[in-house]
Amino acid sequence: MRAFGQALVQTSSHDQDSFAAGLVRDLADFQAVLSLREAVSELQAPEPEISRTDLRKLALLRSELLHASASVTLVASIANRLYYQPDKLVSVRSLTSFKPSLSQHGLLIMTQLSDNAAFFPLAQLWQKMSAHLNFANDLNSEVVRDARTHHDDDRSIDIVADAWQRVCHALVRVHTEVSATMASAGLTCDPSAEADALGMLKAAAKGAFPCIDGSGRIAILGWAERRSTARNTLDVAIHLQAGSQTTAARLINASAGGIGVEANVELPAQTRVTAVLPNGRELVGFVLWSEGGRLGIKLTRRLGDADPLLQPA
Repeated sequence: MRAFGQALVQTSSHDQDSFAAGLVRDLADFQAVLSLREAVSELQAPEPEISRTDLRKLALLRSELLHASASVTLVASIANRLYYQPDKLVSVRSLTSFKPSLSQHGLLIMTQLSDNAAFFPLAQLWQKMSAHLNFANDLNSEVVRDARTHHDDDRSIDIVADAWQRVCHALVRVHTEVSATMASAGLTCDPSAEADALGMLKAAAKGAFPCIDGSGRIAILGWAERRSTARNTLDVAIHLQAGSQTTAARLINASAGGIGVEANVELPAQTRVTAVLPNGRELVGFVLWSEGGRLGIKLTRRLGDADPLLQPA
């Protein structure tokens, strides 16, 4: 340091100015290099790329979400109607007539996508949605079981409605994330093709019941309903025969291809049954589903348009 000072004193005034200015420049350059090194060390890894294969998986996942949204909107509609406009046509037991779930195909796609860091936000939303859905389904079972024990359809229905509204919100968020990710990669879908499904899902999230008509019956748009003929609501005492077993039951609805029955019996799918009407008429069919004291039965012979069971009361 002393030698540096002596050298600086021995130089001319002009040389001193040039040396000092150069020193300042060197120090500034050195500081810039240090700052650059710090910035480089703090840089995150480059953004993960989304491949064409991932885009195809996203498009399939989007379809899976709309499929799940159909059944979720249906159950959410039932829960909302029970809470906001309770009536005899929609009962707590109807909550377990449908059990929304995420298909194994959708779960597999999400598992594959979660390996890519680009889909971390989507994976988080998917987990939250799954948790909401599982909780709502479990809550349905508990409330229906409680209603049977206490013969009270009004217990905890506000909690059920809130749970299904949360599922609807979660599905909307996941769909929004999928759509945004696809759009960022240059792949978009026709929004008009999803308008009905998303519109009904968002309505159910706000407490509406778009899948229940003015008379309290389930009425679903084509994106969720596979029924090709109208269903007539009934209330007829019948007997249901399955093998050697005969159970008192009630015929609650009928369409050209099947009937709905209330009975205190659980039967496996594909069980052959016969519904015996008060006038002795027999309707033969196979159980499609059986849950919560209700059965859906597909008839082996379709009913004609003029059949008395299909005529409004």
